Amino acid sequence: MEHVSLAQLAQHHLEQARQADNGKSVTTLHGSAALRQIMLAFTSGNGLAEHPNPGEATLQILHGRAELATASQTWEGGVGDYLVIPYEPHNLTAVEDCVVMLTVAKKRE
Repeated sequence: MEHVSLAQLAQHHLEQARQADNGKSVTTLHGSAALRQIMLAFTSGNGLAEHPNPGEATLQILHGRAELATASQTWEGGVGDYLVIPYEPHNLTAVEDCVVMLTVAKKRE
């Protein structure tokens, strides 16, 4: 059984993001044929440009505040908030330095 402290890992990646020129740090926590969990840390104003949803996906905010936006709606959340990501193109922006955990259930072929 593998054990990871999300709090410690989040702090580490937030420090990495603060030192990076692009203001982000990303690590895969779990990756399999069916499920992928990724920790993303961003400094304020940075994030992910608009992209398609690759499958069922959720977002959990572990630190700070983030905004997820589609063409028709915008959601802003803080620590402890959880969102089922709409199945449409979207972007993610750090409202303040933040760390999020993205979980994606890959489409079955």
